[in-house]
Order: sequence, then C-alpha cells, then structure tokens
Amino acid sequence: MSPIDRKALKARSKELIRGVQPAIWSVTLIYLLATNWVDNLVGLLSPVTSRLNELELTMLKAMSQNDAAALSNAVETSRQIFTSTGGYITLLLSVLILLYTLVVRYGFTSYCMQAVRGQGADHRELFSRFYMAGKIILAEILQTLITYLGLIAFIAPGVIAYYCYSMVPYCLLDDPDCSVLKAFRRSREMTRGRKTELFALDLSFLLWVLGGYVLDYLVTRMVGGLAGGLLGAAAVTAYECFLLPYVQLTGAQYYEAMRPRPAENDGIY
Repeated sequence: MSPIDRKALKARSKELIRGVQPAIWSVTLIYLLATNWVDNLVGLLSPVTSRLNELELTMLKAMSQNDAAALSNAVETSRQIFTSTGGYITLLLSVLILLYTLVVRYGFTSYCMQAVRGQGADHRELFSRFYMAGKIILAEILQTLITYLGLIAFIAPGVIAYYCYSMVPYCLLDDPDCSVLKAFRRSREMTRGRKTELFALDLSFLLWVLGGYVLDYLVTRMVGGLAGGLLGAAAVTAYECFLLPYVQLTGAQYYEAMRPRPAENDGIY
C-alpha cells in the first residue's frame, strides 16, 4: 500500500479553487449563508438566545467568585427558560437547523467530489441530497456516537474511530443505494492502515483553522458588542470561502485516491 502524497493533493486543490467555474468561492458563500448564517439569524431573532447569553456570563462570574447562591439562581433561571414556550420553540428550531445543515453539508461534499472529477457541478448540488436525509442523519448519529464512546473510553480509540469512518459520507454520496451499515464497512476497509496518514492530513490544516479563530477573536474584540459579533462572523465567512473548499477538495481527492476500482475492490463494493 503506497502512501498518498498530500502535498500534491493540496496543490491540485489550489488549482481547482482558481480554475473551476462557477467560482468555488461563490458556491461556498452560498453554502455558508444557507447554513451558518441561517443559524446566526435565528439566534439573533430569538429573545431566548440573548437571555441565555446573559445567563452564561452570570454563571461564569458566579463560578469565578465561588458564589453558590448566584450560580444556583442562574441555573434555576435557565431551567425556567428552557421549560417555557419560547425555550421549546428555540430548541426545536435548533434541532431542525442542525438536521438541515447536516444534509446541506453532504451536498457541499458532493459538489467538491464533482469538482474534483471535473463534472461541472454548481450551487444546486448543495440542495440535491434531501432525498437521502434519513440515511445522512442516521449515519451522522452513528458516527458521532461511536466516536464519542471511543473518546469516553480513552482518547485514542475515539480518534481511531473517527478516522476509521471518515469516508462514510463519500461512500454514501458515491452510492446512494448503499445502506448506512455497508457504508461504514466500506469506510473501515478503505481506511485500514491509513488512519495515521489521514490524521497527518488534517493536522496539516491546523494553522489555517486556528487562523479563523484568531481572526474572529480580533475583529470581535476590536469592534465589540453586536456589531463586533456580526463583523467577526462576516470576516470568518470570507476566510472560509477559501479555507473550506481547500480542505474539502483535498479530502475528496484523498477519497478518490483510496477508492477501490472495480477490478481491485476485493468485495468492498
């Protein structure tokens, strides 16, 4: 099993970002507006969100001062908020937005796969996978649960489980008729002996990811208040219009390099 040259994959990702039409940054912007910004907008419009943010600050202050009475009052207030009608509505909207985001994220992954294969996808691909919503949600729940249980047992098993099943989205997108369990089996076979390589690939993007957090922090702190939060989110969105396709295109190429071809699938497909 020969190693996969991640530098070559990342170099081609940069070429695709510059050359694919319609521009990848524009499709990424639509994706971010349709997911992150929808979530942000619902949060801003919800009166419960502002109350919870205030309570969070109160609880942090109470914990730093060891003020048990203030902490108890804050916890009781939060319980009342969550059991109110507004709390239930906010919770329901949060769950629906999360599930919607999972499906659109698969659409973005599918778009990147098609870009890598030169199939000329556009922004419509982002919303093309809702017919798979049940499989996508089930796969995400199982993947999160397995990884979480591994992390509880010990950190290493959780990390191994994460990379073991990291190809599940690609397997489902490549074969929509495939069952979720079969996609997990395919991912496990494909990543055998390559988990360290996948970890190194993710690690190579670490500074880019940290750069987004630093940018958000600096803009938010310099401006402050609601305007600072909005400007910080806008700055991070612009930053992610390059970073997100860079990461996703590289991941899609890695899948293409690992994917068994018909003559060599050994029963995986």
